[in-house]
Amino acid sequence: MRDLAYDFVENAYKIEWKDIPPNVADITKKFILDTLGTLLAGSTAPGCKTVVELIKGWGGKEESTILVYGGKVPAPNAAFVNSVMAHARDFDDTHDKAVLHANVSVLPAALSAAECMGGISGKELITAVTLGVDMMCRLGLGLKGIRNWILSSTLGYFGATIAVSKILGLDEEKMLNALGIVYSQVAGNIQCLTDGGLVKRMQPAFAAKAAVFSSILAEKGITGARNIFEGKHGFFITYENGEYNREVIIKNLGEHFEGINLSMKFYPCCRATHPALDGVLEIVKKYDIKPKNVDRVFVHVTPLVCDLVGRQFEIRTSPQVDAQFSIPYTVSTAIFKRDVFIDDFEDDRVTSNREIHKFTKRVEVIPDQRPTEKGGLVPCKVEIRTKDGKLYSKEVKIIRGDPRGEIKIQDVIEKFIKCAKFSAKPVKTDCLEEII
Repeated sequence: MRDLAYDFVENAYKIEWKDIPPNVADITKKFILDTLGTLLAGSTAPGCKTVVELIKGWGGKEESTILVYGGKVPAPNAAFVNSVMAHARDFDDTHDKAVLHANVSVLPAALSAAECMGGISGKELITAVTLGVDMMCRLGLGLKGIRNWILSSTLGYFGATIAVSKILGLDEEKMLNALGIVYSQVAGNIQCLTDGGLVKRMQPAFAAKAAVFSSILAEKGITGARNIFEGKHGFFITYENGEYNREVIIKNLGEHFEGINLSMKFYPCCRATHPALDGVLEIVKKYDIKPKNVDRVFVHVTPLVCDLVGRQFEIRTSPQVDAQFSIPYTVSTAIFKRDVFIDDFEDDRVTSNREIHKFTKRVEVIPDQRPTEKGGLVPCKVEIRTKDGKLYSKEVKIIRGDPRGEIKIQDVIEKFIKCAKFSAKPVKTDCLEEII
């Protein structure tokens, strides 16, 4: 039996624009716009300007543009910087069942490669991005779930490489080598998330950079591993203890594209906090509950969610990351503001709002829910007990932005415009309209 890498390469090589169903092309375009919006907002997030200045300071061949800030640098470096900005607010898409962000590594890599190469049409870009996202999500669906690796990163290396290889027009042999070369660089751990490090937002960017570099190496004749996924020392054995479902990964490959199952995020924080936010916001708005009347908040979640975002809120080295990955902080903010948006996660807001800090002590996260679907983010049950003894509850089984509900272009545009307000450089209305 040949390695799965051959199936993905064969599929990517033969698929053209005409093979992409209209609904798939439509959703890809929506998430391209969505990702560009999160990139604009991310340009002012902690750490991003530092990365931009570092990469610009290194200089090099002017191949691809650093978005927002301007200036051209070598294509792999542009892919890295743009990916860091796109992921910095944790506002980019998710595939809830595969438990990963997809476009944040694939799109910056594809854009940098396309600009460097020149002459790439919009249809070719959309096709490449569709293929890269599809590969990532399929691999994620075929795994048991999160272990010690961040799948947005580890699988991003492969998805972004397929996209870049497609952009560069590599033949099947070179495309296979590109995947083999990038396999030598695959990484991305959960520990940085647990410890609240800013590097968390850079892990998919390392994948984007490696994808461009590896594809160019393959184009020049450098060879890599061939049995990349199922070999004796392949990805599944080395990274996932050999536990994967081959049938799920390749089912209807080339006919069904997993990008249609991406979710759009309405809150700029970890997706695992969103079920709780949905529940809390519905309760406080429906029953007009004021913070001063709240006695306790109980958030019943799955063990995975509790592990990712259930710890008691505390400010460590990166206030923004600590807030983005905290149910007590996000839920408290939602109760006070009846909304949660980018400004709620700015470092100065996170560190200075003592009222929110105090309120987080009233929020208890309880890992007593059994996952009802792959991904483990739902169900979530929220209970708010008021000081008069009343108990209000809401169970969330489908998260807002889930593809089972229509992702409307107007919602994407509205989010994009709101994100643009946080750009490091003001974006004129006519420019926004042109991008849209």
